[in-house]
Amino acid sequence: PYRADMEKEFGKILLQNMEAKKLLSSEAVVDDMAKESDLAGLYSKTVAAATVDFRGEPCTTYGLLKHMKSTDRAERKEAFEAWASLFEGISPKIDEIYSELVSLRSGMAKKLGFDSFTPMGYLKRRRYDYKPKDLEVFRKQVREVIVPACAKLFERRRQALGIDKLHYYDESISGPEGNAAPIGDR
Repeated sequence: PYRADMEKEFGKILLQNMEAKKLLSSEAVVDDMAKESDLAGLYSKTVAAATVDFRGEPCTTYGLLKHMKSTDRAERKEAFEAWASLFEGISPKIDEIYSELVSLRSGMAKKLGFDSFTPMGYLKRRRYDYKPKDLEVFRKQVREVIVPACAKLFERRRQALGIDKLHYYDESISGPEGNAAPIGDR
């Protein structure tokens, strides 16, 4: 009965968050939520622990980053290829984890009364005002506005790097002198 007063005092979003929490909470999914957390953690650990040989030394995804931003184009390409190799090596494991997550989340959505994971996912991420029509418009704007803008930026980068064709391994560097590096300490 005091909803209007609460919205006036605390804002509409507080009540939306409370409603979402209520819709997403149920004894029926407690075990599933724990399993989901375990799987997400396993995914992160699998990716973080993965290594690949790069120039004679074991390297993690994080360790490859500096090489992926090198001013040496050949080094960047080699680093990106090592990164792809690293993921190729762990893909069976992360595919298995992802598959389990999809199945688990789909089951959770059904237990909570949703038709699919999508509306449940929107509530989990507090996306109250996104509707399928809005996403259709957004995707159209990405195609018509963002993609052409990115194409112009990539063309500028290609020219700045002085190369004939920009490749995926060139996208991580802003110019021939390399990326800007912070100066100073915290």
